Amino acid sequence: YLPRGSLTADPSRAVHAVKGVSFAADSGQVFGLLGINGAGKTTTFKMMCGLYAPTEGEVWVAGSTVAADTAKCRRNLGYCPQFDALLDRMTTKEHLELYGRLKGLKGHLLDASVESTLKQLSLEPYKDKRAGSLSGGNKRKLSVGMAIIGRPRIVFLDEPSTGMDPVSRRFLWGVIQQLAVSRQSVVVLTTHSMEEAEALCSRIAIQVGGQFRCLGSPQRLKSRFGRGYEVSLRYDAVKEEAAEKIRSSMGIASGNADSGPSAQLCIALEDARAILDKVPDRLNRASCLPGAVLRVADEQGSTAILVSDLTAWIDLDEKL
Repeated sequence: YLPRGSLTADPSRAVHAVKGVSFAADSGQVFGLLGINGAGKTTTFKMMCGLYAPTEGEVWVAGSTVAADTAKCRRNLGYCPQFDALLDRMTTKEHLELYGRLKGLKGHLLDASVESTLKQLSLEPYKDKRAGSLSGGNKRKLSVGMAIIGRPRIVFLDEPSTGMDPVSRRFLWGVIQQLAVSRQSVVVLTTHSMEEAEALCSRIAIQVGGQFRCLGSPQRLKSRFGRGYEVSLRYDAVKEEAAEKIRSSMGIASGNADSGPSAQLCIALEDARAILDKVPDRLNRASCLPGAVLRVADEQGSTAILVSDLTAWIDLDEKL
């Protein structure tokens, strides 16, 4: 469906915005481009959509090259830009109708597609509201809706959850996963959030300076390149002094933990055994943080573990 060969874009003729990028994706996959701002993710998208012409290489979409048959390729594409491209005076429903017509939908098929998209994105209560009056989260939902209406074979989502609250973000993640699986579409998204990439993507490419530095499944990349793990320590707010003793006994600096009744602690996995030796005898080594992490890592036969695989609860009253 997607690029064969390599893509190179050099809009300024001075710096390569994208250099030597090559990958492919198939039906039902969510492919992620992960990188910081300026890594070349959006430029890669624009080349794949035919908005930029690569100086080298080709983009293949559903058996055709974008350069040779741009119109045909675009009929198979849906695109959600990084920044909402909405008309403030048009309603939510009117936006979807417009994009549905542009993709060739008419009559009952258009009406059914609009209603289905509104329902899928929970935008039915806002269908008659003007886009300018929508919240930031609903604007992003509408932008995604404009990309997926008409059942395109390939959907490009450029940082789709930008500006959304955690609840709306997770709702949108569910929509994206359903889109790939139920419609057998290819979804390609950009993000700078590893959490989002891990939640959605079957494969991830990490892009740095316009080039792919690594490519693989989230678990494979974490196993190959990860150095640490993240665990949650929950304690009563009034027991901060006791919590500090726990952290210091493990060699964890106070600055590595958030304040409040819970904390996110990061410890290098390679140092876990050394840290475990420092845990006082009055703590149960089998249930303390380093010990629990090492058990899970041993069971997985891995040097990295998923955050969801490990939650450590420490009762400070009993342990200290």
